[in-house]
Amino acid sequence: MIQANHQIGDQFNIQFVWQLPDKGDYIRAILKAEVVSFDNTADKYIVRLNELVAGRQESPSGEPRQQPEYSKPYWALVGRIIGKKVEVAYESDDGRPLHLRITTLTGEHKFFRRYDNPPEETEREKQ
Repeated sequence: MIQANHQIGDQFNIQFVWQLPDKGDYIRAILKAEVVSFDNTADKYIVRLNELVAGRQESPSGEPRQQPEYSKPYWALVGRIIGKKVEVAYESDDGRPLHLRITTLTGEHKFFRRYDNPPEETEREKQ
């Protein structure tokens, strides 16, 4: 069984990577994540992404792009995930990149929206 290395309130850097559909470039973003809760049944942290620590865009072969060559619309989407809560495996605190589908960044997949709106209570739960 995998153990959590952090407690609620601890922070660690987490690295997300997406491959862009147009040029095949990669966006690599390192964010400061704060542990806000645990899902012990799935061995996952629930973290809030507090700050973009670093980032870069790379060609398909791994060569860094210069900032004027960055895909600005996708980087704007990276900025929108700051402040979001997400579930990540305990192992995500080891610094290795987490490769995500581009649909997580564009919002087509709810990875970064899962904790936006908690489910409403039913009338039965309110009583």
